[in-house]
Amino acid sequence: MRTFTMISLSLLVALPLWAKLPNKKAPPTFALKDINGNTHKIQEFHQKTLVLEWHNPKCPFSKRHTVEKTFIDLQNKYLSKNVDFLAIDSSNPSAAANMIEYYDWIQRYGVNYPILQDLTGAVGKKYDARVTPHIFIIHKGILVYQGAVDDDTFGEKPRSKRKNYVDMALASLTKKGSLPKGMKSYYPEYGCGIKY
Repeated sequence: MRTFTMISLSLLVALPLWAKLPNKKAPPTFALKDINGNTHKIQEFHQKTLVLEWHNPKCPFSKRHTVEKTFIDLQNKYLSKNVDFLAIDSSNPSAAANMIEYYDWIQRYGVNYPILQDLTGAVGKKYDARVTPHIFIIHKGILVYQGAVDDDTFGEKPRSKRKNYVDMALASLTKKGSLPKGMKSYYPEYGCGIKY
């Protein structure tokens, strides 16, 4: 843990304490191909709850959440509740994983949702995605949450003690159609700065 923390401190970027993309409005549209060549359009999810996770296997923060199966477990938990997950890699080619690395990544850790390639970084910039992982939750075509995965930047707490903002949001959205009382629509994101 200490090693991870020291490495991560060197990668963690200083971030403003506000969100640039407005909540409670429709987010930017996009059509991106996943690593298997299949195209995914955000319009296809307008009647669902969609979680976007900006992602890079080379980032220790992304790796930690993948190894811990943060999003894999959430995908399994909410699969039957009209919730979908998409990961997006907006890194420039020199900073992104190649296809062999991605196929190994998916097989090794059992990633169960598509990973999209934003090769030009255009979609990431539209969303003002700043780090990996950076989360955006869209409910029936409206952006309702963006920011951090949880309240544990360096993974120092037991999972049972963390506030998982994504899980909190999905639990309420799938029941009431809104964020839970007291939850903010933005908590400052943490992670590795995206290299556009």
